[in-house]
Order: sequence, then structure tokens, then C-alpha cells
Amino acid sequence: MRESPALHEPAHLHNDNRANCPVGPTSSSFDAVIAGAGPAGSAAAAVLAEAGLRVALVDKARFPRDKLCGGLLSERGVRAIRDVFGDAEALPVEVTSTGASVFDRDRPLVRIDAYKPLHFTS
Repeated sequence: MRESPALHEPAHLHNDNRANCPVGPTSSSFDAVIAGAGPAGSAAAAVLAEAGLRVALVDKARFPRDKLCGGLLSERGVRAIRDVFGDAEALPVEVTSTGASVFDRDRPLVRIDAYKPLHFTS
């Protein structure tokens, strides 16, 4: 993701001595505070920062964190990422496939062929 000088994280979020300290009058001020740094929150923060706003993006988790999905991006997801970040952003796509199979242990349950492209990321 592009670095934006307008995208900030308040220093008190990762300072263990002040982790539960409320934001006071001496702290930085922001034009927008986004709660949740998942895909929607991150995209909202990036769009606002790109527009020149001072943005605080906060999340209860520390990053980077493990993702629960297998790294799958649909064509719709790829379009959404490019709508927000532009075509210049390189996506970490390892493999693109138009088919998939679902297994239960060694037993195949479902096989899909000739489907819309599915992109698997690293």
C-alpha cells in the first residue's frame, strides 16, 4: 500500500505505559478516526488520506496479523482494490485459476470448472 503522509497512528496506541490512557487535549487532532483496520476501514482511511485529510486508523489487533482466509481474491475484490488504490499497485498474486476443488480430508466434495478467475495471494 502507498505510504501517505496524512495517514497517522496516534503514538499512544502502542505505548504500553499509556495503552489505556484516554486521548487528551495535548494529543494530535485528526479530521477522521476510522475504527477497524480491516479491508473497509483501511480503504476508507487510504481514500481520506489521499484527499489530504489527517486520518487515525485504529484497531484492537496488532499488525501484521495472520489472516484467516486462504488468500483468495475474486475478480470483484481485485476491481475494488484497484478502484481504491489504482492500477499502479502491485497485487501479490501467486496463482490465478478458473477452477477449484473442495475436499474433506482426501475425499473430493465439490469441483468447479470454467469459473470466473480466482486469484491466490501470498
